[in-house]
Amino acid sequence: MTIAGPRVPNIISKDYPLFKLFLKRNHCGSPYIAILFQSAIALFLVVSGTFEVILTYIGFTLSLCTCLTVSSIFIIRFKKKVPRTGYACWGYPFTPALFLLLNLWMLLYIFYEKPLESTLGLATLCAGIPVYFWAKQKSTELFADLPLDYLLFMQNLRN
Repeated sequence: MTIAGPRVPNIISKDYPLFKLFLKRNHCGSPYIAILFQSAIALFLVVSGTFEVILTYIGFTLSLCTCLTVSSIFIIRFKKKVPRTGYACWGYPFTPALFLLLNLWMLLYIFYEKPLESTLGLATLCAGIPVYFWAKQKSTELFADLPLDYLLFMQNLRN
């Protein structure tokens, strides 16, 4: 996660200029502000709880994100009304459905056994929802005054 983790806010900042601070890179090309941000979060987690609590909190949160990601396969294929999208999944719809069932069973078990850590993980994800919509609104406001050719140029850079 040390290598891949900081690149997530770095890429998000390309879509949402509100977070442009994470775009800064050092002379080697590493997103050093994003690395410092992730390090601060990791330090906070290490100081705030035991290894078991942190592992349960992170595991629950990542499993929930994985469930949401896999369930998006069904949503995209249902909305597009086409049998295939750009993503092929072996054994569709059985393998993702089985994965979701097993993962949801695991999430329910963790929630039953460790309600505090699970609730904190759920709260972390829910706290990101208003931040997403706020950043989306601010990005729209920032882009409103830009000429169309500049926006197309920036879109080409992202792709």
